[in-house]
Amino acid sequence: MPFSELKIDQVFVGPAPQDREAAKIVKVVTNLAHELGLSVCAEGVETKETLDYLRSLGCEKIQGYFIDKPLMADDFGDRLMTEICPQSAALSR
Repeated sequence: MPFSELKIDQVFVGPAPQDREAAKIVKVVTNLAHELGLSVCAEGVETKETLDYLRSLGCEKIQGYFIDKPLMADDFGDRLMTEICPQSAALSR
């Protein structure tokens, strides 16, 4: 296949922890992707509950405001060095 990742839309991801039908769709799509050797990226992750649910399914990648708002590349680098990996910033000095 000419692709290696399957992305699940936020329309299904966001309500999955509370909505049984959305949860079924996310689970089936995740299982199908893994059976095909694809990684899964879920978009629209806005709560820890959603993140925990996706982790339980083996979802490899997530996108959403629970992690952070969209950032420009320079802003991401700054945030990475000061908030996410501050020990790396100390080592590079």
